[in-house]
Amino acid sequence: MVVALIALIVALSGTSYAIGRASSGTITACQNKKTGALAIKKKCSKKEKPVSWNQSGPPGATGATGAPGATGAPGATGATGATGATGAIGPSEMVTADFNNRQITTNYENLGSIPVSSGSWVLIFEAEFGKYVECGVRTASGSDLKTGDTNNDPYGSTLTLIVPVRPSETTTYGFWCRTDPAYSSTYSYRAQALAIKTGDLTTA
Repeated sequence: MVVALIALIVALSGTSYAIGRASSGTITACQNKKTGALAIKKKCSKKEKPVSWNQSGPPGATGATGAPGATGAPGATGATGATGATGAIGPSEMVTADFNNRQITTNYENLGSIPVSSGSWVLIFEAEFGKYVECGVRTASGSDLKTGDTNNDPYGSTLTLIVPVRPSETTTYGFWCRTDPAYSSTYSYRAQALAIKTGDLTTA
């Protein structure tokens, strides 16, 4: 392209030139200082001057950005993370308390209590007595939820109390017993309180 352009210029100017290409990427020649003629020589004479042209023109404008390449394959699965710390133990779904061999007098003897969390529970109290006994289940504030006795049997029998409850927060429920004034005192046998957490229910 460059050689053709030079030939066109020479033809228009009416001047004859002899030019050559060097392996360095430029066009080199010797130009006669008087006539302007060009000749390919390794070394120019005193009547000539060396001239050269680049074979390549100036860089063109930057091309448009190419389309995005295809999505690469998924990377390898990372290593398994460390095991997290063990969480705190939640509230038990069942709470028990034993009241065996407790002396029962004519006073309201507090046998003990059971703590429960919020939710629906069923409280069960069961005991065997040698004489007539009255027992009850009460709230932490002292209100009786349910009472029962051994059916006026002077020789005693098994007493069972079942009370559904649904506290809105953690609380305790107590269990008490007393004997008839005619019998001074007695003892509880195989006495146990049990709280079982259940589904939604209506309290009694």
